[in-house]
Amino acid sequence: MALLNLETYYSFPNIDSTNNSFKYSPDNGQNRFTITIPEGSYEILDTDAAIKQQMRTNDHYDDENDKYFVSPSANSSTLKTVLTLSNGYQVDFGLPNSMRHILGFNSAVYAAAYHKSENVVNIINTNSILVNIYIITGSYVNGRMQPVIYSFIQTFLPDIKLSRNRHI
Repeated sequence: MALLNLETYYSFPNIDSTNNSFKYSPDNGQNRFTITIPEGSYEILDTDAAIKQQMRTNDHYDDENDKYFVSPSANSSTLKTVLTLSNGYQVDFGLPNSMRHILGFNSAVYAAAYHKSENVVNIINTNSILVNIYIITGSYVNGRMQPVIYSFIQTFLPDIKLSRNRHI
């Protein structure tokens, strides 16, 4: 038995109803707004764009200076998120379906300043792909016999076409 080719798009959603909320306040916590990010496959830049688009819709954007008041960005050297908040702005990662795990933050309220996430970004929720064919025997996964003909680790960003040619 051989696997000749496997092609798929890496489009496994990493944001869904369990982790798609971003709650912020423009006035030191007096009023709070919750942004809901649509389910999809996001990188940090995509989450930043989705948050900023909805903040602009909520009129929490400086048109005159083309400036956003909340800005999450990636630090590729540390694999953490940097969250920059303007004066008066807060982000509350205490919601049960908050984006905190994706962005690497703890369950806390962050006030105006520059914050680095306490944890590394967890943007890719699919670590590996196993290709199973039930007529295969003799393969092991984590010490247990499984009908696996091929396995590979995800090293690609969302929306990249995966193509694997492998003979086993």
